Amino acid sequence: MKIQSVLLLFWLVAVAGVTPARADELATIEYNDPLTHDHKTSLKLTQDDVLWAARMIDTEGGGGDDEHAAAAIWTVVQRSWCHTANRHSTFTASLREFSQPINPIWNCAESGTACRNFCDESDGKGGCKTRHNYCDATADNYLDPASVSKGHYCAAHRLRERRTITSTPLEKLSPVAQRVAKLFAEGKLPNPIPGATDWQADCGNDRSPRTSLKAWSYSDNSGFTEGCGGTNTFYFEKCDAHPERFSNFWSGEEVRLKAPDGKLSAYGRSELAMAAVVRTLVASVKKAEANAEKIAERYSAKSVKLVHELTNGSDEGLAGKTSAY
Repeated sequence: MKIQSVLLLFWLVAVAGVTPARADELATIEYNDPLTHDHKTSLKLTQDDVLWAARMIDTEGGGGDDEHAAAAIWTVVQRSWCHTANRHSTFTASLREFSQPINPIWNCAESGTACRNFCDESDGKGGCKTRHNYCDATADNYLDPASVSKGHYCAAHRLRERRTITSTPLEKLSPVAQRVAKLFAEGKLPNPIPGATDWQADCGNDRSPRTSLKAWSYSDNSGFTEGCGGTNTFYFEKCDAHPERFSNFWSGEEVRLKAPDGKLSAYGRSELAMAAVVRTLVASVKKAEANAEKIAERYSAKSVKLVHELTNGSDEGLAGKTSAY
């Protein structure tokens, strides 16, 4: 019954479209002990969390599918519980700390400290929102972001994209980003990757097996992995509470979303995978129906034309033509 409910939910979303959740419709993240699953603490989601989650998806996994986008969100949720240093008073803070495209230290329009030598006052190259002591294209340590490779973290196109995404409203983001962020905010998004606490673009820099354990990879068409392998690989890590083991032992009960009606979110890859299949089938059926209508209209028009030609516009002509066959 649980799978059918999720499939129905995704079908309704696919047909009805996406609208932002109201404040009273937002879910709560519930953190439980990884071993006993006893409830420990909670974090109520806000409208800002919905927006920044969607912005992260749009740049980190919006070019993929729903399962990839869901994995990205749930990884940040689980990371904030796994590592004490990543826990914040808002989920937005956790999102922006972890995701480079929306992290203010990589954005010249905000603090820009990570790209400080590449920040100038030109809108065309990232630009500074306020003048910093390093925000000056005439300074001796200034580096032109257009002079480095596209794969560079402070390349001109990345600075522009970061400026754009941090000011893009929810309704202008990709359909995947809007849809998945809304389901997450309402507590209806299944967790496809229990225990995952990190991911990175595949750029040839494998993690140490002492600190990270590979989960699986998703293709990424967002553009932020340009010059890399085109995929995001997700990882299990050793958490502060249980440093002796990787988080791949998590079942899905450790972190749950609690909807306003008290229902807890589901977990498991099959839920999202099947939902994606159903939505694809719904789209295919709709396309087939539309094509059938076009064919019917086309042949209906041809039939009318044939009748007109056979009858010369009169019933007598039709009788005469048909009798000859």
